Amino acid sequence: MYLEKLVLQNYRNFDCLDLSFCKNINLIVGDNAQGKTNILEAIYFITSGKSNRTNSIQDLVKWGKNFVLFRAILNEYGEQDNILKDYIQNNNILSVNKDNNSHSCYDKDSGSNYTSQANTNKKLIEIEISSDNKYKIKVDRVYYKKKSDFTFILPSVIFSPDNLALIKGSPSFRRDFLDDVLEKTNLDFYKIKNDYQKILNQRNSLIKTLNTNIDVKNNATLDIWDENLIKYGSEIIYRRILILSNIYKLFPKILIEFFNDIETEIVYNFSWNDKIYFSEKSNGFEESNYKKFLDLPKQKALESIRDIFSFYLKSNIFKEVNANSTLIGPHRDDFNVFFNERDIKLYGSQGQQRIAALILKLCEVDFIKRQIGKNPVLLLDDVLSELDILREQTVLKIINNNTQTFITTSNNNYINDIKDFKLFKGNKGIEIKKFLVKNNKVEII
Repeated sequence: MYLEKLVLQNYRNFDCLDLSFCKNINLIVGDNAQGKTNILEAIYFITSGKSNRTNSIQDLVKWGKNFVLFRAILNEYGEQDNILKDYIQNNNILSVNKDNNSHSCYDKDSGSNYTSQANTNKKLIEIEISSDNKYKIKVDRVYYKKKSDFTFILPSVIFSPDNLALIKGSPSFRRDFLDDVLEKTNLDFYKIKNDYQKILNQRNSLIKTLNTNIDVKNNATLDIWDENLIKYGSEIIYRRILILSNIYKLFPKILIEFFNDIETEIVYNFSWNDKIYFSEKSNGFEESNYKKFLDLPKQKALESIRDIFSFYLKSNIFKEVNANSTLIGPHRDDFNVFFNERDIKLYGSQGQQRIAALILKLCEVDFIKRQIGKNPVLLLDDVLSELDILREQTVLKIINNNTQTFITTSNNNYINDIKDFKLFKGNKGIEIKKFLVKNNKVEII
């Protein structure tokens, strides 16, 4: 499946866009501050239900407008069929209207010629957001209430220069990376994480009211929050280490394409291993080795994680009361990447850190594909231009196989660099489509 068509109205700096893409490489070229990154953000939004750049949905609405529209046509097999062509032409979905309140890209009554039954290889996703943050979500003209109803149809993976924080940034960036992958591959994970966060908030509120040993001992409310925190937190931890173990299997195989003299290791760091709070292990637990849990059946692994989680949660309650916060749990976990036994967050060069972050994203693409049987859309925002030509070609070699890819660049010569790449010479199966973004417009070049 790939993104065949994207329609945007009142989105950031664009009044109305109608873009048709190819299923291989889509190059988006333009000077800085023209809107290249905005297009990738729109693709990420229509496939994931959230922005990779802002938590404020109002940032997506063009200044002075009262709604923003996203429409995507997803194609599972190939070229646009005649039924869909007729739908687009007959309904004139892109007739320009100067009325600010008019849905010039979005006729509410249009689309009668498009049905999921008539287009079994197509999916039509529409999201309209009003200025008061009200959502209207439709898949094949049917209304849905939850974003999770469409985010599994065609997932996407985005990599931008900001993703260097995956290596250099705080632990929250790495936790979010693992959790984003889980949300794309596990239908129930969003609810599990949301339930955990609610319980964590309630427990933190309770802890702030506890002042003495008497408050802590035999506190039935605290016991209830602990029980549920352990229940949901252990599930999150188990799923994270499962993903990380799969990433670790592929990571060195991709790394050798960039550096042939580096040994790598990826380590999951549990909150209970933090030396700030703990000076030694207890009860013979070898809790620092996350891989040992994966040698067990799932239920046994979860039981083992729960036992360790419970032990440290109860052992550190007085530290938590002093800190007015829960110190144990997946919300404080982390992972680190090592090159030749050295943490690259601390000792790696910027080039090594950038490649490591990129490989994590490429591993995400592979994991999603194997988990849900679909190639996610890969969005590379001004990333390859930061690599030398040899490593650019290495990335293209890795991603070209059945992965629809969008690449932004401000380098006009970059088009020729890719066309000249030997991988594409004489290969009629690989299509490259080029777009120029200029003056709030997009045209094919």
